[in-house]
Amino acid sequence: MALILFVDDDPLTLETYSTIIKYFGHEILLAGTAEQAIRVAADGQPDMIVLDMNLPDMHGFDLLKSLHQNPLTEEIPAIMVSASPELFTERALEFGAREFRSKPVLPDDLLELIERYASPDA
Repeated sequence: MALILFVDDDPLTLETYSTIIKYFGHEILLAGTAEQAIRVAADGQPDMIVLDMNLPDMHGFDLLKSLHQNPLTEEIPAIMVSASPELFTERALEFGAREFRSKPVLPDDLLELIERYASPDA
């Protein structure tokens, strides 16, 4: 079982991710802002973080940079998502995201990402 942190400012998106993750038998942490995400990631030590590019208090790239600069969260794999992947994919990878996916992330894609980055063998 993996623990996944989802960061998105849309409550419906977080609810959808939560339902999917729980259906697959994993645990979930949620954050609606970058500030929450930094705190929750450090305290909860998730196996993987899925974060949206556009947050109300910080751009996704800045959040990713903050996570990678913190010794408590620097090794946690991060997947970035956006409705406009053609604009951000290359830059997200340069900032240290493991992958960049188009939003919404489909359940099968989400499960594949969890197996790849958050499983005990990852």
